[in-house]
Amino acid sequence: MKSTLTAPDSSKPSFPISFVLAAFGFTWTFWLLAWLFGRSVGQGPLQLTLLVIGGFGPTLMACVFVAQREGWRGAGVFLGRGLNPRFPLSLLGFVVLIPLVVNGAAYFTTGGRKIETNLAHLVGTYVLWFFFGGPFNEDYGWRGYVLPRLLARWNPVMASLLLGLLWSAWHWPLFYLAGTTQSQTPLWVFFLSTTAQAIVYTWIWNQAGKKLLPVMLYHSFSNISVVVFPQPHIVGGIDRSTYVEALLALSLALTLVLFYGKRLGIKEVPDHTTDSLTPEPGF
Repeated sequence: MKSTLTAPDSSKPSFPISFVLAAFGFTWTFWLLAWLFGRSVGQGPLQLTLLVIGGFGPTLMACVFVAQREGWRGAGVFLGRGLNPRFPLSLLGFVVLIPLVVNGAAYFTTGGRKIETNLAHLVGTYVLWFFFGGPFNEDYGWRGYVLPRLLARWNPVMASLLLGLLWSAWHWPLFYLAGTTQSQTPLWVFFLSTTAQAIVYTWIWNQAGKKLLPVMLYHSFSNISVVVFPQPHIVGGIDRSTYVEALLALSLALTLVLFYGKRLGIKEVPDHTTDSLTPEPGF
């Protein structure tokens, strides 16, 4: 029997345009200020501070929007639930290995040879980047707040594609700051890779029981892979391995869609009427 998506109530939320504008506005303001300090990263601690603060736009705005409806206690619960470690351990292998396999394959097929083996350096970088390099400061906004609202209006593949485009566009100012990953990646390649990854993230989120922690762990392993597999093959300012990585990310997303269908295994739309105060099972 084919499963159907059933919403917990008959109302559908409007597209979260207010959140999107707030998150973009907050981030881009700080990143513009950082850009004014110099057209490349490494212009001093103040520039770095501005870049880091700007990166927290999605999570900070998610907390603000949750607090408007459920109070700051609700926002605190919302943050706490994102770190809930109770998800299937069988998912952990996918979360750890797939980003390393994808980026490792891209690295070695474009001439890479040497990998980073300093475990202390890798662990320290992983923890630092988990909280300040993307997962913690982005995923609460995109997957904790926006994704459930998109799923109440569109099927999971369409919702993921829309979210992927938003997520990609949010990074836009970094393309003009030399030394960032984005500045070494063609715009269309970045959009393709990031949008494909959004489908993978949605699948992980669902497999984990609508929990954010494994999504953030996967995000962080994707980021740390550029340290494990340093990217020295820059030609004309472009990292060639990003082309291969984008194709592999697209292949992974298409595999999940072909296997699970446009619903990505999601049988029920998550409740968008509360972000924090309704406890999750087992939390």
